[in-house]
Amino acid sequence: MLKASFLPEDSEKWTVDGGTVRAAGRVHFVYFMGRPALQRSDNPQRTVNTLVFDLDGTLLDTRQGIMNAFRYALQQLGHADKARELQPESVIGPSLRATFGQLLSASDTEDRVETAVIEFRRYYLDQGIYQYQAYPHISNILRTLRQRGYRLILATAKPQAQAELLLAHSGLKVHFQNVYGSQPDGRLSDKRQLLYKIIKNHQLEARHCWMIGDHHLDIRAGRHHGMKTLAVSWGFDHFEPLRRADSHELIHQPAALLRLFPVSAQAWSRFVAH
Repeated sequence: MLKASFLPEDSEKWTVDGGTVRAAGRVHFVYFMGRPALQRSDNPQRTVNTLVFDLDGTLLDTRQGIMNAFRYALQQLGHADKARELQPESVIGPSLRATFGQLLSASDTEDRVETAVIEFRRYYLDQGIYQYQAYPHISNILRTLRQRGYRLILATAKPQAQAELLLAHSGLKVHFQNVYGSQPDGRLSDKRQLLYKIIKNHQLEARHCWMIGDHHLDIRAGRHHGMKTLAVSWGFDHFEPLRRADSHELIHQPAALLRLFPVSAQAWSRFVAH
């Protein structure tokens, strides 16, 4: 049997999805068989209906596979010294061509950059793509957000085919309504272009969308289009550039996503209508 319950306005905590989180205002619970099934908050963020997630460093820790692929590519091009000096924060985030353009010497031609990209992908598709770990509880968190009525879209600088493969292998693909990535020739590797395509394709109101990512480029791209932005600190970017990107929110653990995004207005309206 479903029934609604009310929590006093000055209540500071409630338990939902197996954990205790802070309340932002009045909260209603819908109970099923004596357990909370839906939560409604008077938080104005209920107007949000679309959450756009980055992939690498936000949902999956793909550091090992990506770094191994960068080292392999540099070694193949005779830059073993640079391969040994690589740090994740300096290479993960921007497009492959932009990164290799900075890593290779000024005397290297554009053809050498393309060769580096080819060598990177050769290793990555064969081995590196499977060298990852999901961040704690991320699949359950995405499932809960979807159940709360949010449309989840993935936006990554990774080639779309690679993103689809990685999401399927990790079991996360089921949570996303759409997956967007770059093209093999580098088109759409700029997150601003990718978000423009997403907004246009789905006729979204940017102010009702959040861009969620671990890199300052994710945040700048979201702000460029007038989206709300959420920076996550557990990824690959240095904290200082991430902080300076001036996101609307900054969180330090995946579980905080459930605090920021209660049941959406659309989901609550559907429940009330029935």
